[in-house]
Amino acid sequence: MKMLKQQRLIKIITFNMNTWQNRKKKCSNETILTWIMENLCPDIMILTEAAIPVPESLIDAGWIVVHRPGGVPGRSGWGTVIAVRSSFNIRHITTAGVRAAHALDTNFPGHLTAADITLGDEYIATAVGLHLRYRYNKNDKSRKWIDTAENDLATMKPDFQQIFNNGERRLIVAGDFNYQFLTMPFALWDLNLVDPFSTLYPYTFQQFGPNSQPFKLDYIILDRHLGNKIVERKGGFKDFPTSRSVSDHAPLLVTIDLDFDVLTCSCGSKLRRPTDSFASRLRCPKCVNVLKVA
Repeated sequence: MKMLKQQRLIKIITFNMNTWQNRKKKCSNETILTWIMENLCPDIMILTEAAIPVPESLIDAGWIVVHRPGGVPGRSGWGTVIAVRSSFNIRHITTAGVRAAHALDTNFPGHLTAADITLGDEYIATAVGLHLRYRYNKNDKSRKWIDTAENDLATMKPDFQQIFNNGERRLIVAGDFNYQFLTMPFALWDLNLVDPFSTLYPYTFQQFGPNSQPFKLDYIILDRHLGNKIVERKGGFKDFPTSRSVSDHAPLLVTIDLDFDVLTCSCGSKLRRPTDSFASRLRCPKCVNVLKVA
């Protein structure tokens, strides 16, 4: 008997909308969002340098958004936004840990947004939108950098630990890290996460056009549970060359199949895919037929 495959696909993207620069070019967030919908068709969006408040057109289209009110303090109304389609539920997380005693997004306010995402009664993941920035001393005319994005991420490590330890968390960490990591960032090592683009290494940033030096600055990093459900991954200027028309960044996209480990027998029984990768057959407890594992 041949096994039938279930599919419930969710597309997750991250994209730097470059709002503060695009305003100078008269490129609105509505224009960028139109490009996103036409080219990416996402279900979950983690957007950095996004306009805050978000355009009314996004809300009118049924999207639900969370972000720090006002965005990054001292900036002209932009920050990190997590958005989901109306079929999902989302809850903004501002505290985590035992008795929710740990306050999030205190080190670099507006650069980290966290939210629990559910589909009906099913918990999907805790998403963490992240935007790291190179900072300089405004009082120093030489504009020397104060610190690196890598060190800022290490400073924020307690936030990730508290979120991850706050129950049975599935994590999606995504955004503009403003640093070209060759391996998993040290601050995330012990969270058992995977970078689905580590072997593809898509370039996601070119500040001065297609002939300038490209960098991989944007990331989608998942816990292994979700990482094992990935059925598609695309990203960078190679996959999305027209993104240059709306940003100096290119997006990353992963599609996960929520039911990758759920298989349906022709009798209607739903069976869990064996965790043993060498298993090739599974017996249905209802009709006792032996099924082939795809």
